[in-house]
Amino acid sequence: MLAMFLVLSCFTCSWSQCVLDLRKVAAEGESLTVRYTDDKSHWQKQSFKLGSIYHLHLDFPQAIDVDTLGRFFAFDGDSIVVTEEKGSVKARSTSKHEIAHQAFLRYWSLNSHVDVGRRLDSYIKEHPKGWEVFGQLMMQSANEQMPVDTVELLLNSLDISLQKSREGLYLRDMVRRMRNIEVGAKARDFTTKRWIFDACGKVVKEELFQLTKLRGKVVLMDFWAHWCRPCREGLRELKLIYPRLHKSGLEILAVNADHPNFDVNEWKAAIQKEGIHDFIHVQAAKNRFSPVENEIAYDYYVQAIPAYVLIDKQGVVRGHWTGFSHEQDKEIVALIEKLIAE
Repeated sequence: MLAMFLVLSCFTCSWSQCVLDLRKVAAEGESLTVRYTDDKSHWQKQSFKLGSIYHLHLDFPQAIDVDTLGRFFAFDGDSIVVTEEKGSVKARSTSKHEIAHQAFLRYWSLNSHVDVGRRLDSYIKEHPKGWEVFGQLMMQSANEQMPVDTVELLLNSLDISLQKSREGLYLRDMVRRMRNIEVGAKARDFTTKRWIFDACGKVVKEELFQLTKLRGKVVLMDFWAHWCRPCREGLRELKLIYPRLHKSGLEILAVNADHPNFDVNEWKAAIQKEGIHDFIHVQAAKNRFSPVENEIAYDYYVQAIPAYVLIDKQGVVRGHWTGFSHEQDKEIVALIEKLIAE
């Protein structure tokens, strides 16, 4: 077992690579599994045999998982040391990035009474090169806990090197997508495949669908998945108002926002059970967590479902919502009726 050996491993890092040094360990057949993201943004899970030296190419400080021993933030000149102490294998780090990360966590906890945006702003002013803020900045942005204007201001307050990093560019793109569903924004056009169902949930036709073809109608985009109970409840509410409002010019775009490799049969069964075969059915993306250009999720920022985006006859976003409640549903229906009457 690994615990039977004295293990010493060091990550000695430069801007382009980390060295995983296991040469001081002579344990034939034993290995450590390391998880990290490489310099091409590819997630890696690799096993490294003890007794050798390896190079890990990184592009930014990040959390590196060393087997089951712990997660450590490392990069430029940092080290992670794994040793056997009293018969058990332990890991520790003298990483300056790990130290900064722990200091930030303490700061965040001690100032929990302060507004999220102000907390981040104060920290960034003191640490403009503090990459450790990215975790909270991205999480709070993804959870829509801050207005998009605040997110963009905070991003622009970071040092330019962080803005141009992988995380910085990702956050910049997140801001772009959030802007696309702001009230008053022009709804981004897309062309994608549409599935046409019969009442039994059978696909009777597949064709290309383009959003701008619905210009002149009020469009409600409903992002959902078959396993999402609030999504299904929301669909039932929409089904009740659809016949009346569809005659007046409403189209409901049911956007499947399921996980990659979703169960197609479960999706079809849900459409049949809920009786929503008359809706326009499309898919958010092949992988909504990594959408590509011209996929719906590429331009429409949806992290949680159900989510709704309401577009008027001129193709302008007039509202967006996340989650489901009966009060919210009444609000959406009232706005739909108002837009139809315009």
